[in-house]
Amino acid sequence: MNERELIKKTTVYKTLISDLEKDTLSHAYLIICRDEIKLRAFLKYLASPIMTDEENGRTDRLILSEKYCDCLIYPEINKNIVVSSVAEIVEQSIVKPLENNRKMFILSDCQNMNAAAQNKLLKTLEEPPENVVILMGTSREYSVLPTVRSRVKTLELQPFSESEVLSVLSDKYGGRPDLDMIAEASGGLLGRAENMASDSDFAVLERLAYDIALNMNGVKDILSWSEALNAYSKKIKDFLSVIKIIFRDMLAVKCGENKLIINRTEYAGTVRAANNYDTGAIISAIDKINKAEQELFYNANANMQIENFLLSVMEGRYKWQRL
Repeated sequence: MNERELIKKTTVYKTLISDLEKDTLSHAYLIICRDEIKLRAFLKYLASPIMTDEENGRTDRLILSEKYCDCLIYPEINKNIVVSSVAEIVEQSIVKPLENNRKMFILSDCQNMNAAAQNKLLKTLEEPPENVVILMGTSREYSVLPTVRSRVKTLELQPFSESEVLSVLSDKYGGRPDLDMIAEASGGLLGRAENMASDSDFAVLERLAYDIALNMNGVKDILSWSEALNAYSKKIKDFLSVIKIIFRDMLAVKCGENKLIINRTEYAGTVRAANNYDTGAIISAIDKINKAEQELFYNANANMQIENFLLSVMEGRYKWQRL
């Protein structure tokens, strides 16, 4: 399955098609999608059927390549939508379409759109020109002003299931043995999954995670691994996702639930690691990983979180051995 086929299965896509077919299409939609990496691409897949009923036809191809005269996409790559961008949108919205019976504006990454730009867009959202559809996308709903949200129809693209992400990865990357773990570690975000699959560092982080689970015995080990992980401080979230899967697999081994193991290619190593921990210590480790992930969400220092996490896992391991 490719990513477009995945989008077509979503409630958001089906709602837009239903609105189109019933002639109840809103003048503006706000699409909430946590996947910042894929947000722009997803918006184009959602916009295309509103503008053409011929998938893979000329209009569709031009929209996806961002070259269609009646579908204008903002911002430019690696830029943000600012007041001058909105001024251009307002000006262009009153110009009649050149080819189509509609004019489409796609506004991606609205989580980075400042308040002044959002306020300038309000009048156009409140009194839209005829046959204009505005499709806004954000990864964070509450970065969009309430006054803007009140003037649009809000739809949410939920994260995909592990099996859905895996189907896209398998279609793109073939039968790699690590795709199950990547799909699980992605948290349902296809962009994150593809980044991990194409990143040579992912295999290094996975190896470090297994090494830590198998061989962490003292403070010297913690210092050594903390130093090793410092080189990957921008990818600590990926590391935590991977090591959490390892500990969950270890818990499955402990509970005799081998069918729940995600990374079966590392089964022997998972069993060896599980033998080094009591069940309570594994559960405690998973809890510590969750806490570290939460702290990182609030922009805590990554290196400090890793040291604290490793120390707490080791302390939990020895604590449960004494009970």
